Amino acid sequence: MFLLLACTGATSLDADADGLGDDLEAALGTDPDNPDTDGDGLTDGEEHFTHGTDPTSADTDADSYLDPWELDEGTDPLDATSVIYLGGWPYQPDKDTLSEGARTWEATGGEVGDRLPRSSWRDQYGDTVDLYDFAGHDVPVMLSLCATWSVECEDVAGLTTGGTTPLDYPATEAAIAAGEVIWLTVLTQDDAGNPPTGAALESWHGAHGGDGLPILADPGEAEDAWLVVGWPTLVLLDSGLTVESVRVNAWTDPLDSLESALSGQ
Repeated sequence: MFLLLACTGATSLDADADGLGDDLEAALGTDPDNPDTDGDGLTDGEEHFTHGTDPTSADTDADSYLDPWELDEGTDPLDATSVIYLGGWPYQPDKDTLSEGARTWEATGGEVGDRLPRSSWRDQYGDTVDLYDFAGHDVPVMLSLCATWSVECEDVAGLTTGGTTPLDYPATEAAIAAGEVIWLTVLTQDDAGNPPTGAALESWHGAHGGDGLPILADPGEAEDAWLVVGWPTLVLLDSGLTVESVRVNAWTDPLDSLESALSGQ
């Protein structure tokens, strides 16, 4: 009888086998019947003993990047100033899967049905951004290929910042502000017609940027493959980064498509 009780007691010390004893789970506020209380993919024991993260919060430092993402990317899940992207851009842990089958820039012309190639480009904060971190968030993505010298590009930038613009796309402006559209401004040329430098990105951000609006430098990949007629070239992508609409006769074609979709027309 003594052996049976001892065995039963030993089993109940860690009911969910997550490495935390039930008494410690009670003290920490974790669920003794769930090995991953916060559902972030790390067991409660790994969080408490190995990483020092909070097993009751998927984002210990509340910086918008989940603990396992930060561990994978080498940032500190305990420090809110240590982030994957300084701009706070979205992150996609399944980007390798979502980008499977995407062709190279040389093999695609940016036509309807094409997938965005997998690339990593510099942003206005100096971070290298994987384009597929913007995939899979259940919102459309607008790729705006611009040159810093283009007046039309400045008009488009007014949509993203609520600035002065002759363009009339109220549903699009509201959706951008609400985070219901991911808008990616991609600079392909600076004022001298050269590939944009970090200074060009910073200057454009200062004049036309805003919180939550990535400005990326194209090293020549998109300009060579996807620039249709001139600047701006807008490409409307679905959440999986497949082309839904691209400039045909007017660069506003993708904007018209997006506005109609958002307006329910």
